Amino acid sequence: MPQIVIGLSGRIGAGKTTVARRLAEQYGFWHISISGLLKHILIGRGVTHPTRDDYVRLAEELKALHGADCIARMVCDEIRSDPGAELIVLDGVRFLADNDVLNRTILSYVHVHVHAGIFTRLDRIQRRKEKPGERGMTFTNLIHLDTSVTEQDTEHLAARTDLIIDNSGSLRTLNVYVSMMLAQVRTRLSLTP
Repeated sequence: MPQIVIGLSGRIGAGKTTVARRLAEQYGFWHISISGLLKHILIGRGVTHPTRDDYVRLAEELKALHGADCIARMVCDEIRSDPGAELIVLDGVRFLADNDVLNRTILSYVHVHVHAGIFTRLDRIQRRKEKPGERGMTFTNLIHLDTSVTEQDTEHLAARTDLIIDNSGSLRTLNVYVSMMLAQVRTRLSLTP
């Protein structure tokens, strides 16, 4: 059973993937990208360059067919695929039902919300070009995305989180916050470094 499982939530562009990569590179966490699991399904269906809309449609379809917590069950299956993994970070917890399942199923689960202001997020999204259409992202587009199905639980997740990381500053500052967060997680789980 894993020692630590950190689930990261936050709005689009808040820095969830940056935090997950930092945990993987610096501390040896297994980085499970939830959108990566969905991308695998989309590619299997022939969608070679998925857009945000493709991810939203797939999430809606899966939830309608398999229940509100189906993505969390997929994540738990992925975790079970490597029983020796002790440090795991889940990048992209987006739904309350999924977070609730992870909380109930994984004793060592800690939910961390990554926060950044909307203008910071817009700038990051435009620069990273992670998904098709991001380079031309506008403020209006981002407001629209913030109301999409995959974002509707974000504020509720923030209100129910164990810890919050403010990612409004520099990468150097974020790295310090990640180290501090990990120390808090270890304390919360009564683990020594």
